[in-house]
Amino acid sequence: MRPGEPTIGNRQSAIGNQVWRTVASVRVAVALLIIIAIASTIGIVLPQPESFTASTYVEQRLDPASERGMKREEFVALARAAGILRGDTAFEELVKRVGEGTLSDEDWRGFAQMMASRLRSEEMTHACLRLSYVDSFGPVLGRLMLLLHLHALFTSIWFRLLCALLLLNLVACSAQRLPSQWRMAFGLKATDDPGWYRRRATHAETVAEGGAEAVEAALRGAGFHTRRTEGARGTLLQGRRGWLGGIGRLGSQVVHLGVILIAVGGFISGQLAFRHGQLLARDEVLAVPRDFRADAAKGDWREDPGKPKPDALFRMRLRRFEFRSDSRGKPEYYGAHVTLLDTTPETDTVIEVNRPLIYRGFHVYQQSYQPDYRGVTSVSFVVARVQRGTAGSSSRGASSHDDDQPVEVLQQVSLAVPPQTPVQVPGTDLTIEVLRYFPHWYMPLERAPDGRVVAGEARNVSDDPVNPAIRVRLAAPGAPTRERWLPLPRRSGEPRPGSIVDYGDYRIVPVDSTPDYATWLTFKTHPIMLPVWLGCGMMMLGIVLCFYCNHERVWALVRPLDAGRAEVFLAGDSFKWRERFKERFDAVVKAVG
Repeated sequence: MRPGEPTIGNRQSAIGNQVWRTVASVRVAVALLIIIAIASTIGIVLPQPESFTASTYVEQRLDPASERGMKREEFVALARAAGILRGDTAFEELVKRVGEGTLSDEDWRGFAQMMASRLRSEEMTHACLRLSYVDSFGPVLGRLMLLLHLHALFTSIWFRLLCALLLLNLVACSAQRLPSQWRMAFGLKATDDPGWYRRRATHAETVAEGGAEAVEAALRGAGFHTRRTEGARGTLLQGRRGWLGGIGRLGSQVVHLGVILIAVGGFISGQLAFRHGQLLARDEVLAVPRDFRADAAKGDWREDPGKPKPDALFRMRLRRFEFRSDSRGKPEYYGAHVTLLDTTPETDTVIEVNRPLIYRGFHVYQQSYQPDYRGVTSVSFVVARVQRGTAGSSSRGASSHDDDQPVEVLQQVSLAVPPQTPVQVPGTDLTIEVLRYFPHWYMPLERAPDGRVVAGEARNVSDDPVNPAIRVRLAAPGAPTRERWLPLPRRSGEPRPGSIVDYGDYRIVPVDSTPDYATWLTFKTHPIMLPVWLGCGMMMLGIVLCFYCNHERVWALVRPLDAGRAEVFLAGDSFKWRERFKERFDAVVKAVG
């Protein structure tokens, strides 16, 4: 080996130092922050499991009666592109029958209803979200976005890797810069070597009248706190000016430590956190078990009617779910009105989007909603005052009805009627009341004792909206009250056969109904949040130190000359606002000379 040639160990050490400097580079930190910021923005803009409303997508795309409803071939293609339902028996049978062309419209509607129920459930939210991505962005871009896990970005491996690289950069940057920052804040002291002063960025040399006392007076006049010591070659002076001494120089280190605490604490809390999604309908009661982690496998915290659970951690009842949409039918607001049953008195509160309920160690979030076809919140009617040409048409009682009978409409009113609430039609003396609602109405035919076939007692077959119907009560002064079952339209504004009823001079037609809604609530625990809150506090403290706590230092060597004069070497440094410090330093030099 030639003299002066670097050894293998030296080369490896040089390479390691270069890698360490690269990892600790500010440019790397800025690049990582930009990438994380862009990714986070994408994660906020694009639907994520926490913000995605599966029910809205199901209503618009999987309902065959919807204007934007998918065809069976479209659903098969989307499901395959989204990578869901692989190995599902019902789906494979659907694919086979679609390919053979043997799937009837009735079978497709049944399958769509079954899939809608499954996609609304908590465990299928990601499947519905995957469908939405492919449906919205196309099979190529949609599958690429799914491959990058943009549908669950904040839990993806690559996003966590970016955060880990940022933490590594912060640790390396802090370790590399902390010694010099500490030295500038507390460890750098004046020496009796004139060359040391000349090597500082801000320095000056002058001759003072009066010696060390004059220099010390000039520093104090500029607002510096001074310290004087005697050296071997002269008098040493140190001046300090600023809040909290040199702590302000460590502000970046405090910010870095705060970010590290937030990231590490958030990751640990996320790993140890508990999450449970619960569907809750009107008037249902939810009981959070004390050993909720062990009972999470049961999947349902709702109480059976009439069987309260007094040993629950807390109990909650859903009074109602409020839902409003804009003119385009998109959700504008939704919130769950709940009652906490274990307080005295019972406490009413509202859980809204971005306004969770924090109670007994749980954060209860309003996640999503879905129609609850077991009930309706209102039924819309069109009521017309009509004139007929047949005899007896002006009688107040119930008349025989023929849907095709020609009538002249004299007045028409539209109104919405909530259940179990008599509503008088504006401008008339007619009162309408919705007595009952069945989502799957069935009227059996029975044989009477005399041998006649008559309609039996109406009953509800299931909770699915297969054949929705209402029982209404019509009343007006001077006319007998009438009750009747009316089928509800499956699509808004399209009355079904048998849904039109004549009552005296009025024709009553149900044209739409608003289903009740059930809400998806997410129950979360956030353990070990103390490091996160400490990190937030340290970040704020570090920012204050960086921007508002300046630290200025001046060092002076005073060497006596003849006739009461002294040779003065000055050097100084400022953490911030260097232009202002340079003016103050020049003023000190001028006062000394």
